[in-house]
Amino acid sequence: MAGIFTAYTANKLKKLIQGADAFALPTTLHIAAYTGSDGIRENNASQEASYVGYERKVITFDGTGVNSPVFFAGPPTEVTITYIGILDADADKILWAAPLTNPAVLTPGKPLFFDSGDIVINIDTI
Repeated sequence: MAGIFTAYTANKLKKLIQGADAFALPTTLHIAAYTGSDGIRENNASQEASYVGYERKVITFDGTGVNSPVFFAGPPTEVTITYIGILDADADKILWAAPLTNPAVLTPGKPLFFDSGDIVINIDTI
């Protein structure tokens, strides 16, 4: 899935390249589910899922992508997830986000699941 860096991440990388600021790597990364994209780029998580049973998940990467399955429990009422985001858990900042290829309609007992390797961060180059 193709995603975008948030303004927070882009600014940190710009400062790093310019030698103006060191970028401390996060010690813990989370993945979050979103019902829309409003505010993601600006680090406003107003559309993060918030149903009973939902929680951000800790993730780690190997050389190709997220190296363990990610499971978001099904909600008590229908919720449509359209984006996922990777967050710096230490700073509580969204680093990267991507739209789901197909929105996931979650219903009671129907979770959102990503298998190991399903989530990969690609960076376009020239």
